[in-house]
This record gives sequence, structure tokens and C-alpha cells, in this order.
Amino acid sequence: MYPRFSEINVKEALSDTPVVFVMGPRQVGKTTLVKGLIEEIGVEHWEYITLDDQAQFEIAQADPVGFIRNLPPKRIALDEVQRLPELFVSIKQAVDEQRTPGRFLLTGSANALLLPRLSDSLAGRMESVRLTTLSECEIQGRRPSFLVKLLNQEVPSPQDIRVREHLLRRLITGCFPEPLQRANERRSTAWYQQYVSTLIQRDIRDLTHIDHPDLMAKLLKLTAFYAGKLV
Repeated sequence: MYPRFSEINVKEALSDTPVVFVMGPRQVGKTTLVKGLIEEIGVEHWEYITLDDQAQFEIAQADPVGFIRNLPPKRIALDEVQRLPELFVSIKQAVDEQRTPGRFLLTGSANALLLPRLSDSLAGRMESVRLTTLSECEIQGRRPSFLVKLLNQEVPSPQDIRVREHLLRRLITGCFPEPLQRANERRSTAWYQQYVSTLIQRDIRDLTHIDHPDLMAKLLKLTAFYAGKLV
């Protein structure tokens, strides 16, 4: 598992905030981060639930209030919570009844502040921590030092400067954890193709209604082509 610099932010938020929301793109490592924290704090203190589990999703959808009220008296880790925005009102009620720091640890692949009913329901009760794709230092497993050396007027060593081939390889494979572990460029490309397909077929449909989802892939390609240009 790659070290994540955002982990300390999540730990600090859990120490004084009732609801902590780890947001970021799908497959960026949110679930891995959360499960790692659960193991570190103690599995016996947590109940992990994912709304990617269709059975759990249907139970929560049928009765959001009852779903939250019937949770065990533990800290709750709720994965992919953006799939059911109705839960946020129930979470607010639970927090108002018992305002315990670190009671809910949520994850989602959408910006929580843009979800329906959220901005009002959890205002002042929730802290968001954004998890992005891996940084170069996270991939290399070391602390960042390049900027610190520049501020200290130190000349970076050759080891701190990535050569052209390394930069090209990073541009091709990207910084998602999974394609970085693929054997070659072809396998990394296959992962990204499937990733885009999943976004179109599932995640975007969860957020809004699309009349022609088959055209979304073409739109994404055109958008990438016009990056840095006027549209």
C-alpha cells in the first residue's frame, strides 16, 4: 500500500469532528485508506458498510432513517455514500442526538458539497478531506523535499530531478494506484478504458439522468482534446 499524506488530515479530523468525509475519484484509494485506519484504530471499534453492496444499498434506500438508527453502537465507516444522498439527513439526526467526534467516516467519489441536501444537513458537523491520485513522493515512498531545498537556497541533487524517460512513463501510466502496478503500457491503457466506462455507465447515472449515455465517451474524448484551448 502506498503511503498517503492525507492520512494525517483524516486522523486529526476524526479526533474532533463528528462526520469526516473522504472524497476523491473512484479507485484513487479511499477505501484502502479507510480500511487501513480501521485496522490501526482497532477493527472491534468500527462497523464498515459499503453502498456498493446492493443488498445494503436497497435496505438503506427503503428506510434511510431506520438504517442509520439500527446501526451498532460503534464508529461507522460508510463507503460510497454519494449513491444515496437521503442518508445525510438521517446522519445529521444521529449526530444531533449524540455528537461524538469521529462517529461517522464517509467516503464518496463525488464532491460532498455538491450533493443534494448536504450543504444544509451537515453544515458545522462535517469536515471534508480530499484524496487525489498519488503524488510522485507517495509513489516513491518518501517525503517531499524539492521545494524545501529551493526555499533553503539549496541546489537539488540529480536524484531529485526526474529524467525525461521517467516523466514520459508517468504521463502514460498516470498516478492511480492500480495502473501503476500493471505490467506494461497496454495493460495500463486497458484499465483506464474500463475506468471511463464505469464512470459513464454507473457513477454519472447515479448523480443525474442522461438521455444518451453512449455519447458521453465521445464528449470526454473531445473535452480532453480541447484541454488548454477555447471551446
